[in-house]
Amino acid sequence: MRKILWIAGGVGVVAVALWTGVWLYAARQIETRLAQWQQDQAAAGVTLDWQAGTLKGWPFGWRLELERPQAAGAGPAGWRWSGDRLVARLDPRDLAHVAFRLPGETKLNLGSGDLAVAADLRAGSPLGSLRFDDQGRIAELKLEFETVELQVGGNAPWSARRVAATLAPHRPDAPTPSSDMLDVKASIDALRLPEPVAAVAVLGRDIKRFDIAGRLEGPVRGASLAQALLAWRDAGGAVQVTALAVEWGNLRLNGDATLALDEQNRPLGAGTLRIAGAGETLDALAQSGTIDVRNAALLKIALAFLARNDPNNGGAPTVQIPFAAQDGALSVHRFRLLSLRPLAFE
Repeated sequence: MRKILWIAGGVGVVAVALWTGVWLYAARQIETRLAQWQQDQAAAGVTLDWQAGTLKGWPFGWRLELERPQAAGAGPAGWRWSGDRLVARLDPRDLAHVAFRLPGETKLNLGSGDLAVAADLRAGSPLGSLRFDDQGRIAELKLEFETVELQVGGNAPWSARRVAATLAPHRPDAPTPSSDMLDVKASIDALRLPEPVAAVAVLGRDIKRFDIAGRLEGPVRGASLAQALLAWRDAGGAVQVTALAVEWGNLRLNGDATLALDEQNRPLGAGTLRIAGAGETLDALAQSGTIDVRNAALLKIALAFLARNDPNNGGAPTVQIPFAAQDGALSVHRFRLLSLRPLAFE
């Protein structure tokens, strides 16, 4: 029995020694690849930096801790990101996946000149993950933040119970210069606005749910935002909104659309909105004086005539409204509703 224990102990010591050697070798590889990735990103116009970095986690994996990480890109948006810390974990069972968290405060700057936006973000549980493909390229970025507070430009903060987002480059088998694609999905629960939009203030500050999924098609490249958007437009760029869902007060809205820009930078596209709770919303808008009581009554009659019970909205009466943006006009049910002006990017 004692001999068996000695053999088992010896095997255990050898196994620990072997794993320690593998762990140390992999740690050196991680540091080397991180430095190489930093150089590759610099060549692509993205600057990555941090004040100090440590690699820990033996024996269960690798944990990289970066102090004061920051990243900046000189592309069309001229973006800059910085955080207090970044803690990334790599599991030996899945080396293509990196989980990370961002404790502390995160700062983000986008654009320049009149389009510059500065935002500070704080979250109680700031988590994320990166997945790489077999060529070492980012295949998917996931973010999930809980108890979120976002302050834009020093104004009153926005808050949400939960924010989740997924970004995934879509790389076709036979890419062309105009085939760049990015799949986007975002979900926000219990969003509280700093103040409601004036036109629909009666709906209140609290949006119960906001979900959107879609795809950005076409290249976005250029020295400035204006140049990038013009190149994107000329290459046939489009935004495919495959799913949109909003719950705000009594209003429940679902929809999908395809959007682009015409040669004068006016919105161009078409889509469909499915609206439940329109009658209650019109009553609230009329009571608040936002719209005329008589007009609200006429709209309710028209919408009631068009409404159909929708099983996706719990059987609630739902109005389906097709819309189109073309030739500088927004039309609903082929009726011209309002004019659309060219968008300014500088």
